[in-house]
Amino acid sequence: MTERDSSSGLSASRAAVRLLARRPLSQDELCRRLEAQGHTAEDVESACRRLREAGYLDDRRFAMDFIVTRAERLGHGPERLVADLLRRGIPAEVARSAMLLAVDQGDVAPRELMRARIRSRLGDGPRQLQPRAYARMYNALRRAGFEEESIGRELEPYRAVLESPGELSADERTDDLP
Repeated sequence: MTERDSSSGLSASRAAVRLLARRPLSQDELCRRLEAQGHTAEDVESACRRLREAGYLDDRRFAMDFIVTRAERLGHGPERLVADLLRRGIPAEVARSAMLLAVDQGDVAPRELMRARIRSRLGDGPRQLQPRAYARMYNALRRAGFEEESIGRELEPYRAVLESPGELSADERTDDLP
C-alpha cells in the first residue's frame, strides 16, 4: 500500500466521521454519500468496517432510534416507519425486528399514536363523520402508516349512521371505506 492509498483511506474515514457527526445514518446511506464524494469502493468499505467495529455504525441501533424518534415526533404508524427504513437501505428483517422490539418495549404505542392523530383532527368531543370525512380520515391514517383493521376499529365510533344507502352519492360510495 502506498502513502497515497493509506491517506485516501484515512480521508474516507474522516469524511465518514464528519457525516455521522452531523446526523445518524444507515450503513447504506453512509456508503452512498462517501462514494458520491469520490472515495473508492475499497476505501468506503474499509471506513465502514472500522466504524462498525468501533460501534459507531450499527443499522439495528439506527433503526430503533429512527422508529422511536419518528413515532414520537411525527406520529407515523408501523407500516410507514418500516417503509421509511427500507428506503434508507436498512434490510427488511432489521427494520421489522426493530419495529417489533420498539412496540414490545413500550417505546412505540401504535394505537395511542393513531388516537392522538384522530384527536388532533377531530378534537376530544363526540363527533360523527359523514362518509366523505370518514374516508378522508381513513386515508390520512393509511398514509401515516397505520393498519387497515386498526383504523377501522378506532374510527368506528365516529362513523355517522345513515338513514338509508340512497343518501350516498356515487362518489361517496366509491371512496375506499373499509
